[in-house]
Amino acid sequence: MTGMLVLSVPAWAVPKLRFDNTVVGPITTAQGANAQTQVLEAYGVTAERGANTETELLRLTFSSTAPWVNATLAPPRPCLRREGLCIPVSINFLNTSLAAGQYTASITVSDPAATDAPQNILVLLSVGTTIPDRVNLYVAPNGSEDSYRFHTNNPVGLDASTVSGGGWLSATFRGLGSFDFVRPYEIRAVHPSGLAEGTYQGAVPVTGSRLAADNKSVAVTLNVTRSPIAAPPANVVRLRVHQGSGKVTQSIRVSNRGMGMLALSGAPVTTASGGDWLAAEIQPDTTIIKVTADSANVAPGVYKGSIAIESNAANSPYALTVDLEVVAQRAPQIRFSSVQDGATLTEGDTLAQGGAVTVFGEGFTYQDAQPAGGAPLPNELGGTTVFVNDLPAPIYYTSFGRVNFQIPYDAPPGEAVVRVDRDGQRGGNSSIIIRPAVAKILRLRLREGGLNIPEFRDYYGVAVHADGSLSLPVEFNVPNSRPTKRGEAITVYGMGFGATGPPAVAGAAASDPPQAVDSGLARVCFGCITPLGGVRVDAQSATLAPSFAGSFPIDSLFAGISAGFPGLYQVKVVVPEDSPSGDVAVRALFDSHSSEYGYIAVE
Repeated sequence: MTGMLVLSVPAWAVPKLRFDNTVVGPITTAQGANAQTQVLEAYGVTAERGANTETELLRLTFSSTAPWVNATLAPPRPCLRREGLCIPVSINFLNTSLAAGQYTASITVSDPAATDAPQNILVLLSVGTTIPDRVNLYVAPNGSEDSYRFHTNNPVGLDASTVSGGGWLSATFRGLGSFDFVRPYEIRAVHPSGLAEGTYQGAVPVTGSRLAADNKSVAVTLNVTRSPIAAPPANVVRLRVHQGSGKVTQSIRVSNRGMGMLALSGAPVTTASGGDWLAAEIQPDTTIIKVTADSANVAPGVYKGSIAIESNAANSPYALTVDLEVVAQRAPQIRFSSVQDGATLTEGDTLAQGGAVTVFGEGFTYQDAQPAGGAPLPNELGGTTVFVNDLPAPIYYTSFGRVNFQIPYDAPPGEAVVRVDRDGQRGGNSSIIIRPAVAKILRLRLREGGLNIPEFRDYYGVAVHADGSLSLPVEFNVPNSRPTKRGEAITVYGMGFGATGPPAVAGAAASDPPQAVDSGLARVCFGCITPLGGVRVDAQSATLAPSFAGSFPIDSLFAGISAGFPGLYQVKVVVPEDSPSGDVAVRALFDSHSSEYGYIAVE
């Protein structure tokens, strides 16, 4: 279904497309009844964080991946949640023929004249209740917890009681969701001190819902176990591919919330429709599952599959749902706010000249995923080309849904646009902000790797001793790692440190000797987490030179380009004798800016 709004406006302006939300739902409706229409607001801005002054320049059209949902436009009106004009976008449901179950679709919003277009609106629909009859929760006997969340579209009453094991069970409202009508609730179990291994029973009665099927008593079983507990990052994997674009893969890392060592043993798959499009493979000696969707013989539409994750965990097999959207072949599309710093992968990050960047989206290549062979990096790889303000950018890696590239050092600071083309077919522009330097310490992402540590300890940087080992605590039990000793030299790796002398060339390997950072001899600050404040140095770069309490800044031995990998920087330093011990935050300090921190382990 398509719709279009045309207004009489100047032809030379280029708005940036924005929405107040790009996720609708989960919407719950009774079987045989259409879900209630929901309204989003679209608007246009002139600057990355500017006011919505360009809404009347938008030319929006829509396409849906499912017949049960479409979008239509209304004339611009004052926004409900901000100043200025917005365009109401109605999400309309035609779901009376759908059986009870969970449904997913996407609505693509296009505008050939706008930046940050097209964008996808994810629509989640539940026909019948989303509240289960039974919930199984798993905890280790060490005070850990587990929870199950569900949503309703109207208020309900919850109670919680246990038959055995004491007061381990609770049920609460978790605040507003993405819309006022989405009401999230949580059933939660916490292991009480002294509760032995075993199985315990409880119940959560749900009352007061306008949807009759919601009003039920949910049986809850608590499993207290010393076995591993498998914990994928989500219970639904969503894949979106172009028809005939080949195989698309996504890696799912299964973490362990329990005790002992998690070992995966199988990942059999089933598909409800569309044929044998789904495959899953455990990567050797890891807890990573490579999920592959093959669209070669699948017509456009939405399909469901599942993966049974088999392991030595107490909750084996773990059922993982896979939703596949197949759309007709189209131009490459960058996902909104998904041109991200390669060191942090944070949406909306400011990026550095010469920075290594990851961009997520779809249709970047129809060939198999492939890395570049090494420096010098190519400007075309697998049919993929990347442009920053129409300057070709060197590419590290390309796949259907992800490209890694380097921002040219001569890309001017300020607002810019990134574009990904495929085999000469032009993609849409995505807006970014570039600064001369945005220093980041590379982090190891140990929790993503399956290490069961608290989130506050998951900021360890890529810091290497002379013998090649990583600087990590002994209790992490990571191979080829050890704590750093005071007085020992260490190399910390990062990105976005800024200009060098002589100037570095994007895509090229470091010179011999490697280029040093232009801003002079860098210092490394030990024990630097929270800045006390700073002085604005340059209005164009908008950077700060902060100071830190309780810190130990010392001169580095070298700070500059790292040999062998374009865009990678390093800072070499000797750990001072008066450094703090334990998890020690380190930052690279330059004349006009500092890096974000990463931990090293000091003993």
